[in-house]
Amino acid sequence: ASCRCSVQVARVEEYRYIADGALGRGPVRGFDQHWKHELAVTELRRTHARWIGGREPGTPVAPEEVGDLNFLVHAACYAGQVEIARELLGMLGSRAAWVPWAYTGDPGEQFVRFREGLGVE
Repeated sequence: ASCRCSVQVARVEEYRYIADGALGRGPVRGFDQHWKHELAVTELRRTHARWIGGREPGTPVAPEEVGDLNFLVHAACYAGQVEIARELLGMLGSRAAWVPWAYTGDPGEQFVRFREGLGVE
């Protein structure tokens, strides 16, 4: 992914590293807040505002943006940022990328679950 979503890429890689390290040792204290703590949400909103906020509504997503957009929507979904997640899922359509979704479960299942749960057609 390019520098547009480098913070979200780093966050998902940190998640994977912690999750892999915890295998067989039980839950990691505070890990449930990985996506939702104040800094994570602030960074998500900042990336969204700088990248997506300046776009003309209805601007098509270029093929080279799909990977980055998946990182951003993944972060929005797991941070509970409903409006941002809904907007980004709408922009992506059905173009789910394997990573980052594979780090938090079955990619297709999660993508469909979030789309349906947020009422995205």
